[in-house]
Amino acid sequence: MKKGFTLIELLTIILILVILLIIGVPAILRVINESKENTYQSQKDLMLSAAEKYVVQNEEKILWIDNVTYIYLKELQNEGFINRPVKNPKGGIFPGNTLIMVTRLLNRNLIYVINSPIKLVHKINKNVLSGAIGDGTYESKNGSKYFVGPNPNNWIEFGQVSSADKTPLMWRVIKVDSEGIKIIYEGAKNGDDPPIENGRVTVAGTRMPAWDENNTNKWVRPATLNSRLQQWYNQSFYKENRYDFIQPINWCVGASGQGIDYPSEQVFLKDYINTECVDGIYDGGNFLGKTVEKTGVGLIRVSDYLNTSNADTCTGSYFTGIESELVDRGKHCGRIDNEEGRTNFLWKPEYPIWTFTAVATNSNFVWRIHPTGHVGNEGAINAAAGLRPVINLKYDIFYDSGKGTLKDPYKIKE
Repeated sequence: MKKGFTLIELLTIILILVILLIIGVPAILRVINESKENTYQSQKDLMLSAAEKYVVQNEEKILWIDNVTYIYLKELQNEGFINRPVKNPKGGIFPGNTLIMVTRLLNRNLIYVINSPIKLVHKINKNVLSGAIGDGTYESKNGSKYFVGPNPNNWIEFGQVSSADKTPLMWRVIKVDSEGIKIIYEGAKNGDDPPIENGRVTVAGTRMPAWDENNTNKWVRPATLNSRLQQWYNQSFYKENRYDFIQPINWCVGASGQGIDYPSEQVFLKDYINTECVDGIYDGGNFLGKTVEKTGVGLIRVSDYLNTSNADTCTGSYFTGIESELVDRGKHCGRIDNEEGRTNFLWKPEYPIWTFTAVATNSNFVWRIHPTGHVGNEGAINAAAGLRPVINLKYDIFYDSGKGTLKDPYKIKE
């Protein structure tokens, strides 16, 4: 007779096996995970070591912005610092757009971090070494970095029409400077086509004065312009927790008489730009160059318009007291002479655009960009003209996605 296991013996064996599994499986999984983590760390160390060598060999060519630069993994691979795909033990390989952020400390030491969030200002600044980081076409002018030309990749999606209407609003980046990122309104998103508004926020009524009736604010801010802007800002532009993203500033509203009025002698545009927001005087007394209170919305400066043109004849020419010469020279700031070719993405040939800059010698005049492309002054706001709101984003907001094109605009990380 063959003797088998009793039921109790079988149950005992099964219980022992279960206990061994309970004890052993987690230990085995822990060993496997530790092995993967170690391998993962060794692959990260490989990328960091390659990035260090890359920085050393390209130190003089690297573009540092606020002592920070970014390196793509594909740059390291293309330059031969890593000669194979980098496997990710957690699955697949590290993609070529894996970012390594390099921060330069005051003591010149460098810190390397993989896949750190990238700031919008770094995304829209072009890496002069390889072109890999930024998609923009910034140019340094007069202490700021401007987008220039007829159609740069500077579209940005920010905010929506209202809390109920979630249609995104479209803007374009004008410049980046110490105050933040200046963006100008284009309209509600219209599929892959330009916004229908074409940047225009209309003014109610047919003709309205440029200043408040008593002229009490005439050199503090153009009161009517400001009230229209604030009305649009509060009613037609919605962004939850907007001041997590928007930095209120003092907006430019005036200048010294040196370059703001039609001069009797030649005044180079660079002189105009240098005095645009400076406190000054006029025949009736003193005036302020900027608003007294900081706000989240304003209008474009004349100098911003001049600096966004890629025509050398724009900022390289001068104003004179002769209107015909002003128009003849100034139109290059929007288009090429006697042609329809654009030189400036801010130029709107369909209607005048108001600026926030006051004319120094006349309390009723503000500057505007004419449909011909030149800059001139007018004494009243009318319904045919257009306000184009400008807001100031914080300098340190983070980039989420997008390439800056109309079809795929930059998006801000929430």
